[in-house]
Amino acid sequence: MSTFLLLGLSPFSWLGGSLVSFALVFLLALGGKRFFPDRFDGVRAELVRSPVHALVRGFFITTAALGSIVLLVITVVGIPFAFALGCALSIASYVGLAVACSLLGAALPIESLRGNETKQLAAGTLAVFVLVQVPLLGPLLGATLAMAGIGGLRVTHAAAPAAGHPYRDRA
Repeated sequence: MSTFLLLGLSPFSWLGGSLVSFALVFLLALGGKRFFPDRFDGVRAELVRSPVHALVRGFFITTAALGSIVLLVITVVGIPFAFALGCALSIASYVGLAVACSLLGAALPIESLRGNETKQLAAGTLAVFVLVQVPLLGPLLGATLAMAGIGGLRVTHAAAPAAGHPYRDRA
């Protein structure tokens, strides 16, 4: 708390940044459910089917992306590509966290949430927001959920196109 006072910040200024971050996660998940329902549900199904595999894949993808960013920054010519890769990694981690929040909200044993996906998403986002505030384990939990979501995104991206969708069928 003294660090906040030394910097001239309010002791609760971190709360505003966290709220904005989780509001972004909620809106991203809401938009994903609205505009990409098949992909969103596919990632959720993958996280339910094999959460450990998705977490391991997400860990390796994140590690490889961070290593690639370092190598691209070392070669001065690759700095724009490193920036683009960093943006893609942060967007993928937010989408993965949004899918994990949605899945957690659906798993909560609250009767009033049954059948309403928006309420489930809000409850899951609130639960993750509260859990991430725990001093030592919170950031680890947030990173774990984001990496599991990234792993699920990768599996659904590499999956074969679904039958019955003409824009996905291969010629």
